[in-house]
Amino acid sequence: MQEMVVVDATETVDATEGDVSATYPLPKTVDLPSGDTLSVPIVDAQVKAERVAVFRPGAGGSHPVSALKIRNETSASLPPGIVTVYDEREGYVGDARLPAMAAGAERMASFATDRKVDVSSAERPEQAITQVTVSDGMLRATQRTRAVVTYTVRGAPDGPRKVVIEHPARDGWTFSSSARVEGEVPGFHRIVADVASGATATINATHEMTNVETVGIADANEDMLLHWTDGVTDPKVAEKLRKLAEAKATLASAERDIREVDAQVDRIGTDQGRIRENLKAVPAQSELAASYVAQMREQEQELAVLSKRRKELDETIRRQRGAVGAVVRSF
Repeated sequence: MQEMVVVDATETVDATEGDVSATYPLPKTVDLPSGDTLSVPIVDAQVKAERVAVFRPGAGGSHPVSALKIRNETSASLPPGIVTVYDEREGYVGDARLPAMAAGAERMASFATDRKVDVSSAERPEQAITQVTVSDGMLRATQRTRAVVTYTVRGAPDGPRKVVIEHPARDGWTFSSSARVEGEVPGFHRIVADVASGATATINATHEMTNVETVGIADANEDMLLHWTDGVTDPKVAEKLRKLAEAKATLASAERDIREVDAQVDRIGTDQGRIRENLKAVPAQSELAASYVAQMREQEQELAVLSKRRKELDETIRRQRGAVGAVVRSF
């Protein structure tokens, strides 16, 4: 029959901490018969443990997991192992896997789903031009981009909860929250909120980034110029940007119109080529030939109108390019 040999916890000695591990020497030599089992407690100490509800977006479901936040206040590292969790009111509530913990470290050990707490979230992107400056023909626009996630936490009806939201981090962004932030874990910010029994808490998590865009004023189109106008603090500069946007809009419109005129001329030229080929194939004095000639006459009149229109547009474009250049030089 197999027997178990037990070493009393009070007989253990302090652990020896190495660079990557801890050693727990026995306080005395123990004789262990073949086939028997040796049970050796390595730590007999009280450590702080706090029950929390941990929610990580994207982990699946809207309920957080119940976890113990444990701090190793012993003098040595603790090996990984299983933690059996008991509640004063409910008794046994689950088992948790505890990772290795260095002395002074803090870890989360989850053991069940807290179905009495519900967490939902909604994301709202925001963009704003905060500053625009113009110097040496270059426009520099400072733009602030925000990604705001609002978490709505519906508390448990049977008691208060400390809810820990592990919000995904973003490289290169600054982070803030309407609730308190208690450090980070790799890839996540930890947001903590105390939610009263049956209460609903709203928590904002905000990532923010500032970018500076630099373009030549002469290269900016009218939409970009109008977009940046609101961020200009100097009213004179803002007015010049508006005038430049108007001048560029008029120029762009004339350029579109002249392209349409050229397209119409090309279509008429193609059609006239077809009619000339048809004229070669029909009797010269036939009604069909007369119809082709009439079409050619109408098209020539249309070409004359288009030619006049193109000259007007050429003048408009020349004038507007001068107006754009004058506004650009005024900065």
